[in-house]
Amino acid sequence: EGSNGKSVVLRILAALLGAENIVSIQLDKLGERFQPGRLRGKTANIVSDLEDTDKAAEGLLKMLVSQEEISGEHKNQTPFTFVPKARHTFATNAFPRFRDRSNGLWRRLLLFVFNNVVPEDQQNIRLADEIVERELAGIFNWALAGARRLQENGLFSESASCTREASRYRVDCNPVATFLEQCCFTGNEHEIQKH
Repeated sequence: EGSNGKSVVLRILAALLGAENIVSIQLDKLGERFQPGRLRGKTANIVSDLEDTDKAAEGLLKMLVSQEEISGEHKNQTPFTFVPKARHTFATNAFPRFRDRSNGLWRRLLLFVFNNVVPEDQQNIRLADEIVERELAGIFNWALAGARRLQENGLFSESASCTREASRYRVDCNPVATFLEQCCFTGNEHEIQKH
């Protein structure tokens, strides 16, 4: 619902990476003619307030996340191909509607849930600035330790609550699965007669 720290986390991430290494391209804009080219040479695409959309360029998003070679172009310049290295981080209060029914998109998605709302009278509007000023070096060292662990494990650690929320999100994007979950009993012991 907001007021839960998403923007603070993303501002710290942006400070760690440096402004010259990031872009901010909305999910529904990724498929527009000149947008993919903006990712060349960037480390991250960070969007701190994802617009409510059901028009994501899902095929392109899968290619970007998989770091497949894509085409890019800048206005009035020769088109080019490149392998995008940018990782994509989106913060939102309303999940985008994905149509992909395969596991292709969903296995690439890591979902982090921010469900602790900070009451207005306890909010520190300078929190991100204060953390960047005082703690950025320590957070960088913490991130390096995490990167080492990721390389050793070969995949990201996931919490049960984030995995559960991602499964719920996937069902919500699929009207048939939503119907089955909300309106039907499923299992080997259940059957329906065909007339």
